[in-house]
Amino acid sequence: MDKKCNNEIESINTFNDTRMFQDLFEQSLDGIVLTDDRGIIIDWNKSMERICGIKRSDVIGEQCFDIFQKFMPGSESVHHMINKLLAAKEELLTSGDTRSVNRPIDITISHPDGNVRQIQQSSFLIKTGKSIKLCGILRDVTEQKLIERDLREQICDLKNSLKAVASELEDALTRLRLETTGRRQAELKLETERKRLFSLLDELPAIVYLQASDYSIRYANRSFREKLGDPDGKFCYEIFYDCSEPCGSCPVCRVFKTGTPQKWEWTYFDRHTFEGYEYPYNDVDGTLMVLSMNIEITDRKQYEEKMRAAHQRLMDIIEFLPDATLVIDHDKKVIAWNRAIEEMTGVQKKDMIGKRDYAAAFYGKARPLLIDLVDVDDQNVFEKNNYKNVGRNGDTLFAENYTPSVFGGKGAVLWGTASPLYDSRRNRIGAIESIRDISERRIHEEALRESEEQYRTILHNAMEGFWLVDINGKFLDVNEAYCQMTGYSREELASMSVWEIDAAHTKMEVIKRIQVMINKGGDRFETRHRCRDGSIIELDASVKYLPRGGGRLFCFFRDITERKRAERDLRMSEERFSKAFRSGPGPMAINTLKDGRYIDINDTFLRVLCYRREEVIGRTAKELNIWADINQYKKIKSLITRHGRVQNLETIFYTSRGEIRTGLFSAEIINIGGEQCILSTVNDITERRQLEKDIARLERLHLIGEMAAGIGHEIRNPMTTVRGFLQMLCGKTDCAQYIDYFKVMIEELDRANCIISEFLSLAKDKVVILERRDLNDIVKTLSPLITADAMVFDKHVVFNLGVVQELLLDEKEIRQLILNLVRNGLEAMPVGKKLTISTYMEKGEVVLAVQDEGGGIGSEMLDKLGTPFFTTKEYGTGLGLAVCYSIAARHNAWIEVDTGPGGTTFYVRFKNIARKEQSI
Repeated sequence: MDKKCNNEIESINTFNDTRMFQDLFEQSLDGIVLTDDRGIIIDWNKSMERICGIKRSDVIGEQCFDIFQKFMPGSESVHHMINKLLAAKEELLTSGDTRSVNRPIDITISHPDGNVRQIQQSSFLIKTGKSIKLCGILRDVTEQKLIERDLREQICDLKNSLKAVASELEDALTRLRLETTGRRQAELKLETERKRLFSLLDELPAIVYLQASDYSIRYANRSFREKLGDPDGKFCYEIFYDCSEPCGSCPVCRVFKTGTPQKWEWTYFDRHTFEGYEYPYNDVDGTLMVLSMNIEITDRKQYEEKMRAAHQRLMDIIEFLPDATLVIDHDKKVIAWNRAIEEMTGVQKKDMIGKRDYAAAFYGKARPLLIDLVDVDDQNVFEKNNYKNVGRNGDTLFAENYTPSVFGGKGAVLWGTASPLYDSRRNRIGAIESIRDISERRIHEEALRESEEQYRTILHNAMEGFWLVDINGKFLDVNEAYCQMTGYSREELASMSVWEIDAAHTKMEVIKRIQVMINKGGDRFETRHRCRDGSIIELDASVKYLPRGGGRLFCFFRDITERKRAERDLRMSEERFSKAFRSGPGPMAINTLKDGRYIDINDTFLRVLCYRREEVIGRTAKELNIWADINQYKKIKSLITRHGRVQNLETIFYTSRGEIRTGLFSAEIINIGGEQCILSTVNDITERRQLEKDIARLERLHLIGEMAAGIGHEIRNPMTTVRGFLQMLCGKTDCAQYIDYFKVMIEELDRANCIISEFLSLAKDKVVILERRDLNDIVKTLSPLITADAMVFDKHVVFNLGVVQELLLDEKEIRQLILNLVRNGLEAMPVGKKLTISTYMEKGEVVLAVQDEGGGIGSEMLDKLGTPFFTTKEYGTGLGLAVCYSIAARHNAWIEVDTGPGGTTFYVRFKNIARKEQSI
């Protein structure tokens, strides 16, 4: 990689370190402007727009001095500051650090709205890679200056008024003591003076009142009455504290006790803050009272709070600076020790704040750091302390040295800068030092020097395309990668100009663009070039202008044709995602990772979980009681946080109606508007799980049926022979005494044959003869037999046969299905109960329902229904329901069970295949 590429990488790394301060830059209450080393403005934050009244878009690319001249004409301080910054540029190129080059100055600007504003301005330089940037900070102190001036004027007026009042009172009292005659006239004159005093106090902007020793308000001026109403003989604690008795602890009480003036601050109910002055006052009759003057300082307090907040923001900036930074006060005690310096030295902030032995954190002993040498000019001192490359830029001192004890004893080459700190009156209040580990940079610089020898080879073998063109757009050099991109040879391109292959701009536009890049020193943009075969490729171009050799443009190109195609595909993918999310077949949701609140859900979510959108948005799954097991949700959230995604976790959840559903939960973390969210989808497998159970049961049935089919023939043949001989023996007279035994044996053989027949009914590949039949006709045919069976057990049967469509049925198997279900129901009911047989249509399906009034089926038995040989009857074979499930499967139907204490209902649901075939 060539020298330019390394410079760009170093620049990018530097800006990556400061990316975290971009938000501080934009949200700062202070105006901040950034320029390049030629004074061209490259950034201008929102506060600058407010302070100067000029939009960011109007200043980007403009000369800083020209912009400032618009609203600060003839400002010699700003002119001197800018010249000083530009003069320090070359010296800073060797220092590699940010430093202030002027102290804060007060300036006046003319705002476009016609107002004049007072501004406090400071500036410093920043080195990023090989470039220098100027950072100017402007703080609007107009309001602060006005408040300070008003406060000074008010206090001065009050003091003058108090002096005048005190002087007049003293004169009046002196005259009263000296005059032994004309007492009445003196009293009248004193009363006149008293009224004149009160008239003067009435004009004061402060809240003034006279309070007697019993806490009653004897006089209140106009500001008091306007703010608090007419006291009308009320007590102070009633007006100010809404109390029914005196507190006994306010400064007024201390004046009555000690006779000395008091000063204090207090806040009224409406949050306005006052500064109170309490003076002892002798009334006309000699009674001691307290004259209270209260000046509102709410604005001053707010300004002080803003100043404290600004100080805290400054400390926060220092805390998060990437360079190790410490700040000391005028007593050389540490007042700031940021995270970076904690990592460098291993010493925590709490162990250093207020201490003076900060050098021990670096060297394990006392010795001067740069922060201690900011006023030292003796080069021997720096050499004695192993400092190299020592330099100064104004008040800023910089140097480097090797420190073996930092980073846990690994050691590092450290570059430090130190500057004194001053207050607004240029009084020294402390110092600051920033330290950067440049060990890796030194290694890189050495590697860079070695790599320069390979520049040409690497350049011409780079995978990225490369140009070298003059300021007229003529090709001077081109590498093999660009030739392969465009299909041109190096010789062909050497005789061409840039605009001949630029497919995005005309010749004049290319010439103007070259001039812009010369002015800016380079550019980064996307363009399109025309290949030799006429095709167009899209490129990401990075151009750097160097003035040597009459001016050269170094251009690097990366083929982004596929990326652009991918971006277009991505946009289409995002559109498809939105459509897929909205119309997805499964429930999908987006909720926040932090608190799990739903941001968006699709229509399937609402349909499956039976909610309305407004019921879900802004709430959590826990609040909606969706998760059957909240601990499972916490576990899933932990997995998502740890791995970023989960897939196909089987979960159980509730609908708004309390129905239990089973689903496969998948989710992964996505970023929406800077906030981490969870995109989740659920594949509802409730029916699939039930189907798996049914299939497993049918597989067991089929297995038994296949076994029965295999051995049924072999068993029936000997059984038929035995039954034939038994019938023959029944006809012989000499065997008459055994006829009863023979009949029992024949009955048992017939019973065994029935069991074998039931086994054969379970066979998967049993042949069925399907004909279009009406289910009601089959039920009606069986109704006499069913009614007779019920009457035998003193039970009743009710038939509710609705209108149903014809089905493709095997009548014999359906008869067996109905009889098995009916007999099970009759056997489950006590005497006198009713069995109901119903047929009806539901959702396009024909339903056969057999409902009994028995005691229901236990939950532990439901999963075993239809399992061969499972029975609760004393003489049952456990094949009746198994045969029913097998018959239903052969007729493309399925059986559902609804049971409870009031009885059990078996539903046989037939898909109307006959109707579908007819429609086809």
